[in-house]
Amino acid sequence: MKKIIIPITVVLLAVTACEKKTSPVDESNATITLRNSGTNFVTDNITVNPKDSIFFDYTVTSSTDMRFVSIQKNPANQTAFVVRDTMTAATKNSYSVVKRLRADSINGSYIYHFVAHTANGVYIGHKAITVTVKADYTFWSYRFLKVPDSAAKINKCYFATSNGNSYSYSDGASISNLIDFGYFYDTTMVTVNSTLQPKGHTIYTLPNTITPFAHYDISTWTKNATLLKSTSTTVASITSAGAIRTACVPALNSGTVTRFSQTDRGTQANINLLLTGQNFVFKTVTGKYGVMGVSFTNNEGSNSSINIDVKIEK
Repeated sequence: MKKIIIPITVVLLAVTACEKKTSPVDESNATITLRNSGTNFVTDNITVNPKDSIFFDYTVTSSTDMRFVSIQKNPANQTAFVVRDTMTAATKNSYSVVKRLRADSINGSYIYHFVAHTANGVYIGHKAITVTVKADYTFWSYRFLKVPDSAAKINKCYFATSNGNSYSYSDGASISNLIDFGYFYDTTMVTVNSTLQPKGHTIYTLPNTITPFAHYDISTWTKNATLLKSTSTTVASITSAGAIRTACVPALNSGTVTRFSQTDRGTQANINLLLTGQNFVFKTVTGKYGVMGVSFTNNEGSNSSINIDVKIEK
């Protein structure tokens, strides 16, 4: 039998001749143009304040007939949209519109998609911009306060919410106007649930009537009478200055305290938690509202300390 040999070049030509070109699935067949038509109109990535006005003046053009033109925010799928317009015969290939929206109240980055679809929901094309919302509060995280020391007087036992710094007694005289509250371990014994207990880990403010640590003379200091109250609101739940005010304003209208110790938690079980997990709302003498949480209590006598997180409105 005679063998027939087909040159490989012929085979390659045959395969090439049968190859069919297809467009990429995500190929954009629409052009989106954003225009700067005045104040608050956005044309590119931008950083704004919470709830700022953000206006979009844009035109979408497409050789493929459009049925829907939408604005999507952080889209998880093609059906999630902030606004959606339906095209007519006159606008199916070119559509211009102005949309007036408001930025989120919660800080973070938000991606806005301007996207076109066919009548069957098939993607035609899009343009994306990022709107970053600035925080309208300050977050002081992982701040430590130590119990006062009577010898060197260098333990950082005072805190300023305006700058997130902690201060010692040695620092205090020159910056006492900044101090919003202090921390110490109160050895005063009280009866709680039929058990004699020291008042223990204590957060306090500095009005004239309180000198919680006898070794420190603060008679000449500025004593900011910060309003303080225990709360169930956690620092982690706060996402805006508005949320801070919602938590603080009604709560601080009554029942405020100038000090709070571990025995004030009310039950033996809670006392054993020291101050860990305790949260406070507060108002400074400058009128700023904030939320503070104790995330850790180190119960080691003269080395005792607490770790706090604070969110305060700007």
